[in-house]
Amino acid sequence: MSAYVVVQLNPTNMEKMEEYRAVAMEPIKKHGGRPLAGGGNIEILESYVDSTVIVTLEFPSADDARNWFNDPEYAHVHKLRNEAGKTSVAILPAI
Repeated sequence: MSAYVVVQLNPTNMEKMEEYRAVAMEPIKKHGGRPLAGGGNIEILESYVDSTVIVTLEFPSADDARNWFNDPEYAHVHKLRNEAGKTSVAILPAI
């Protein structure tokens, strides 16, 4: 069953954010993921978080999403995301 990952970012280092954007898709694709929606042009209707970039990814399963997040081959990509700003990453099951 598909699983969805929601990535919320509040960029504080735009140089690192651009570096991250340049390499972010490769590990997502490796684990069968694909972006569904998101980016920086979002409309917040109600929120208690200060994210300015929200992206939703779809993976074939929660295991694939976990494997993407924990893949040591791409640890440098996740490090770039964290250096780019404050982040939150959550796996949501399909309903």
